[in-house]
Amino acid sequence: MLPRIASTCLVTLFGLAAVVSAQPIQSPVNGHWYEMVTPVGGLASWPDARDEAAGFIHNGLQGYLATFTSAEEENWVIANFGQIGTDTQIWIGASDEDVEDTWVWVTGEPWGHTNWDMGEPNGSTDENCLQYTDGVPAWNDEGCLSRRPLFLVEYGMDPVPASPFWTLFVLLAILGVGGTWLLHR
Repeated sequence: MLPRIASTCLVTLFGLAAVVSAQPIQSPVNGHWYEMVTPVGGLASWPDARDEAAGFIHNGLQGYLATFTSAEEENWVIANFGQIGTDTQIWIGASDEDVEDTWVWVTGEPWGHTNWDMGEPNGSTDENCLQYTDGVPAWNDEGCLSRRPLFLVEYGMDPVPASPFWTLFVLLAILGVGGTWLLHR
């Protein structure tokens, strides 16, 4: 993880860059951490936002586009990140790309709570990614390649597994010994 020295800094991972606007804040609702991110250049598609979010780590937890699995969680996010601008469009982590009208969270969590804006999702086959509009506040299905000024990162699933160098060494040693044993039989 890159240290966050100032309230705004540039984070670069795997050739992708984003401006992290503040330290993550923890929700008392579910214990997860959240932060709003502005992509470098000012705009990102949903796949770019999803990939950038997956490159962030906070307290050993890998980032992902935020998932709102309960009204309480979403209300806390609105209270802490809402009213960024008039109808600011923010990518969050769901899509129906695989099966039209079957929305799934990027984390695989159960789909249950929804907060669709009036008339949404509108069934358009080219609007397969989820954005949150903070001025309403509600959800809208949008084209995945549309570019948005913000995305919300959540940290809360299992920690990123550590794989120290010695585990690879032990695995190679075991395979090497086993391979030698098989050759001599």
